[in-house]
Order: sequence, then structure tokens, then C-alpha cells
Amino acid sequence: MEFLWIGLLVGVVIGGVGGAVVMARLRRADSAATQATAQAETARMAQEVDRQRSDAAASRAEAADARAAVSQAQAETERARGQVSEARIETEQVRRELVVAQSEATRATTHAAAVEQRLAEVKEDRERLVAQFKELSDQTLEQQSVKAEAAAEQRLKATEQMMAPMQETLRKYNERLEQMEKERVAMAAELRSQVTQVQTSGEQLRKETRALSNALRKPQVRGSWGELQLKQAAEMSGMIEHCHFTTQHSVETADGRLRPDMRVALGEGRAIFVDSKAPINSLLEAGEASDEAVAREHLSRYGQLLKTHVDQLSGKDYGSLEAETAEFVVLFLPSEAALAAALEQRPDLHQYANQRNVMLATPAILIPLLRAVAMSWRQAELAERAAEISQLGAELCKRLGTMGGHLDKVGRSLGTAVKSYNQFVGSYESRVLVTARSFRDMQGSGQDLPEPKALEDLPRELTSAELLEDAGASVSLVGRELPEAAELRPSRKPSDEDLFSDVSEEKRLRGIG
Repeated sequence: MEFLWIGLLVGVVIGGVGGAVVMARLRRADSAATQATAQAETARMAQEVDRQRSDAAASRAEAADARAAVSQAQAETERARGQVSEARIETEQVRRELVVAQSEATRATTHAAAVEQRLAEVKEDRERLVAQFKELSDQTLEQQSVKAEAAAEQRLKATEQMMAPMQETLRKYNERLEQMEKERVAMAAELRSQVTQVQTSGEQLRKETRALSNALRKPQVRGSWGELQLKQAAEMSGMIEHCHFTTQHSVETADGRLRPDMRVALGEGRAIFVDSKAPINSLLEAGEASDEAVAREHLSRYGQLLKTHVDQLSGKDYGSLEAETAEFVVLFLPSEAALAAALEQRPDLHQYANQRNVMLATPAILIPLLRAVAMSWRQAELAERAAEISQLGAELCKRLGTMGGHLDKVGRSLGTAVKSYNQFVGSYESRVLVTARSFRDMQGSGQDLPEPKALEDLPRELTSAELLEDAGASVSLVGRELPEAAELRPSRKPSDEDLFSDVSEEKRLRGIG
């Protein structure tokens, strides 16, 4: 790059010097030279200047290229430095691992050398013993042989004990490798099996979805599906069919037969009518459309179709079927997504339906509504039970009053009997007993005559107003009627069987009455 800059400066200097030379020559030129010669010389010098300028421009371009090349080289150098740094790190890690391996190899070599040394010592001992055996007698040779073999075996056992940890480590390492390989093969097989199951499940789900989509395109299937969802929603709310609601309720009118999908009873002849609609054919076509414009067209058609259903349901005038029917009719959509898609196309659909006394409901809306109706039924049943309990209490108080009157008569009769008994005892003591004693004394008999005692305790009189004959005035205080009970009071009077389940108790009370 420095050479380029030097060449550029030299070119500029040469150009300047050339220009100065030309000017000097022009000043020193003979005034007698012709105008044509001067012009030719000037043109030649201008060409020379243009050539010098082009050379200078080329030098500048080369300098710019050189700078770009230097920048690229610097970037590549930086990348190379980063790679070299990473390589150094990896090399350092490999070197550390190599050092660890070398240390392990060194330890193994040391153990092997020790083993070889011990084997050499054993060999030397054997050779020495052989020499001794040759010198000694047979007995001594045999003894030394036994000792040598024992020593050799001991040293061999010691060697095996020294090598045992390494052999055990290698064995465990091999077992671990084999176990890891088996686990890897098992995991790969299990993964392939799971992938196959997922593919099979996905294919089955696609087939079932396609079959469901094709089935829901049929009006009969859609209608049955909507009615089934409506019935399930009512049952989930705690209602019982033919008791709290009826399906396919048919009513004859002047304009013909009307048959709402469900009639929900509210008590006292009041009811709510529910009609199920599932116009999801356009919604399914919108979901299957690949073009966004076509999908929007199907969704718009779906919103308009649902609005048409609202108008048709409003025109049926279910509210005129019964006198106490609710002023609104419920249009049930079996899917939350169906209502959401319609509201996305027509945000004012709820307001439009409410103006026509039509309530749009999905399972999330209908179930709480029916739960509230079921709760009103339970409240009505509780009020009816309270009315029955109130009447039973009044009847029980009335019968207690009658029984108290009879019991009071029994007490009075017992009091009269006690008075008569005391009068009899007084007459017996003052009249009969005195004469009997005189008769006993005349006969000289020592037998004592019994003396009956008078009764001082009389039966306690009844003081409670509820147990007296005139207790009828207090019955209304005990059996006070509830406001709810007045409307739901049963038409028949409770019988004795309703009041008493015990037959013997019933007969006993009837005997007292």
C-alpha cells in the first residue's frame, strides 16, 4: 500500500514538473514560432497532463482497492485469530485429556513394570532355588521346592491382587459401555415406535375429522347433533327429562303445528322454549378454503344465515303458545366457535336478536341459565315442603289439644277417685274400724286390724293452653303459614297416613280422640 502512495506522489510530482517545463519552454520559445507549432506543443502537453491525471486516478482506484483488501484481510485475520483462539482452547483441553491419559498410561506402565519385575524376581528365585536344589539332597530339594512354589504362588497372588483393581475397573467400564449401548438401542427403538404411533394417531385423527366434517354437512346429522348437545346441556344442569323439560314439544296453532326442540318448565304453567340451530356448513367450508377471500365470503354467508335464523325464530312467536310463557326464545348453538365466528362477522348480532326477543346461547350460556331454573325448582319444592310441614304442625297441635283435653279429664277423674278413696278411709277409720276394735276386745282376740292410709297427693292439673279443650285458639300461632306456602299448598288435606308412619301409634291416638 505504501508503494502505491509513493507512486501516486511521484506521478503528481512528475506532472507538476512537466507543467513547469512546458511553461518555461513556452516562455523561452522564440516569438517567431508559428501559432500552429505552439498549439501543437500545447496539445501534446495537455495530452501528457491528461495521461498523468488518468494514471493518478488509476493509482487512487488501486489504493482504494488495496484499502478494501487490507480491511478484508484484517477481518479475515480477526476471524482467523478467533478460530486460532478456539483451536488453542480445544488444543488445551485435548492436551489436558492427553495428560490425564498419559498419567493413567504411566500408572499402568508402572504397574506392568512392577509386575514384570516381580515375575523376573520369581524367575530368578526359581533359578536360584534350582541351583540350590542341585546342591542339596533330594529331601532338601523337595522341601525347598515346596517352599519355592509356595513363595511363587504367594507372589503370584500378590501380583494378581495388585492387578485386580485395574481389571475390575476395566470390566466395569466395559459393562457400562455395553449397558449404554443397549440403552441407546432401546431408546432408539422406543422413539421409532412412538413416532410411528404419533403418525398413526395423526392419520386416524385426520380420517375421523374428515368423516365428522362430511357427516356434519348433512342437515339431518347437524340437527340431531344440535338436539343431542341441547339435551346434554339440560342434563348437566341437573334437570330431568319429562319432569323439568321435554324435547320436541308439539303445539297446534291456527297457523299450523309448532314444534320447538325443548320446553323448559318454570313452574305454575310458565315455560321457556329453546330451539337448536347448527348452520355450520358455511363455517366448515370457510375452514377448508385455501383462499382467504373465499373464506371471508363463506364466513359472511354464515353470519347472514344465522341472522336469518333469528328472524325465522322471532316470527314463530313461541311466546303465544302458553299464557305464562317467557317473553324471549332461546336460540341454542352447540359450539362456542360457531357463535364467536358469527359475532366476528356481525358484532351487533346479540343486540339484533334481543330486539326480536331471541336470546343467543351456547353451552357456556345455556347451562348457567338452566341451573338457575333448576335452582328455582328446588326453591319451589322447599317452599312446598315448608307448606306441608306447616299444615302438619297445625294438625299436630290440634290433635295435641284434643289429647290434652282427654288427659285433663283423666286427671280430674283420678282426683275424684282419690277424694272418694279418702272419704272411704275416713269413714272406715271413724266408723267401721272403731266398731271392729270393740268387737275384737269383746272376743279377746289380739289380732290387729289393718288401717288404710289416706292419699295426700292429687293428680297435677294441666296448665298449658295447648293441652286444654279450648286450645284451638293457639293453633294458628304454632302453624303460621309462609308466603311461599300459600301459593304451593297441596289441594288435599294430609291424611293420618301422612302424619304417622307407625300404625300402632296411629291407632292409639285415634282411640284417645
